[in-house]
Amino acid sequence: MRYAGAMWWTVGGWAVAAVGAAVVLWALFWDRARGRLRCRRCWYALDETPTGGDGVVTCPECGRGHGSRRKMLRTRRRWWRAAAGVLVVLAGLALVLTPAVRARGPMGVLPTWVLVEMVPLWEPSPRGTIQPRTSPGDQLINRLLTARVGPGGVREDTGVLLSPRQQRHLLRRIARGNALAPAGSERWAETYGAWFRGQRFRFGRGEDRHYAGGAEADEALIALLDEIELVRPPWQVRTREVWPRGVPVHIETISMYAGWTSLRTMEHVRWVAHGADRTEGTADFGRSFALPAIDGDRVRLELELSEYASAPWERVEGEEPLRTGEFELAWRVVDSIEQVITPVRSAELDALVAGGLVFNEEVWDIDARGAESILHEGVVFGVLFTYYDGNQPLGAMEGRWRAEGLIPGKSGGSWGNWVSYADGDGNLLDTLDAVRAGGRLRVKAEGKPELALEFFDADRCWVGEVWFDVPPVGDGAPGP
Repeated sequence: MRYAGAMWWTVGGWAVAAVGAAVVLWALFWDRARGRLRCRRCWYALDETPTGGDGVVTCPECGRGHGSRRKMLRTRRRWWRAAAGVLVVLAGLALVLTPAVRARGPMGVLPTWVLVEMVPLWEPSPRGTIQPRTSPGDQLINRLLTARVGPGGVREDTGVLLSPRQQRHLLRRIARGNALAPAGSERWAETYGAWFRGQRFRFGRGEDRHYAGGAEADEALIALLDEIELVRPPWQVRTREVWPRGVPVHIETISMYAGWTSLRTMEHVRWVAHGADRTEGTADFGRSFALPAIDGDRVRLELELSEYASAPWERVEGEEPLRTGEFELAWRVVDSIEQVITPVRSAELDALVAGGLVFNEEVWDIDARGAESILHEGVVFGVLFTYYDGNQPLGAMEGRWRAEGLIPGKSGGSWGNWVSYADGDGNLLDTLDAVRAGGRLRVKAEGKPELALEFFDADRCWVGEVWFDVPPVGDGAPGP
């Protein structure tokens, strides 16, 4: 029935378009002179009208003069009727496209090359979701899929909707950008680069590179993927304008870690801080790093950043960085954390946290990605999760999230190094498995303002405390 409905839309639309095209042809080409002499203003017949002494034929109806026979043999064009016919043609084409628009959205009917050029006009979809009706980038994702959900929720194998030639055009534009987003610019990193970062897996990596859909890679595809990997987005180094005294200072390098390529880059920084005293140091990191608390009412920081194509433990002696840059930052230091970020606690927020956290047994983590109810507008969450065997603490893990999503570049709802409180060399995760199997595992979620400070634009954070029990495997989701 669905196919039949689409067919009637198509047949009816082309019939209407044909009528409109006929009107256009009639309005522009039907009323030809066919040897008749006519006034080019009012179209009065001039065959019997004598020529004046000056060789000009004057229309007795409107007074228009005609100096040559050719001007009196013109085809009569009815422009307003032609315009009406064009509108009918457009209406017919709209009917033809209606089934496609209803199925894929307005973007779904645009040619692929148009969508590719329009990518910089839209922001990337939040948290990597696919919304094919909302943006050119999401429609391109939809066209790369090898399957889609059909009527009744049945998954249908459609094959890749973009040909290898179209895929190469898409990658070529990503590699080189366009006038709206030149390659390597900030806008390029936010649009083309962000799009490719999310879809990089479809083209494989290393020796296993291929077209989306599995077709074997040729030299043209490999060259384009290599070209994209050489594009480096701009460095944007930032931190808070105000930090509380005694708290480590976090520095973030936006768009520095090129996660859309197969180059697993690592950054190295040499820093000199001018506060109450002069301090300096170095660090290797992927996206952000923390400086020790620096004393002084005002601090000025000098940074020398270098980006390498390998991690420090893999770096060979004498290896040159991909690029280097020098930057300066400055911030004020205040006496208390409450002067920087306002602690917030309420029964409502506590209930949101207690009901929104999900225990992920596969990675021994707390996952807030699917907990939309916990993403409370205007309040950020910096949380310390402590795992207990009854009342005995076993270890801890940190987490950070906000209404706009998780911290960029992080996976999962919480992250950070595990901290074990147990003596000896026993594996903490094995201990947690054993405690959970015995039904004794509990978790305390405690809001920590110093963790929430890593959201540089946040001014309110949750500081509550919530406990919940983790049931044995197979007993269902945890409850508060």
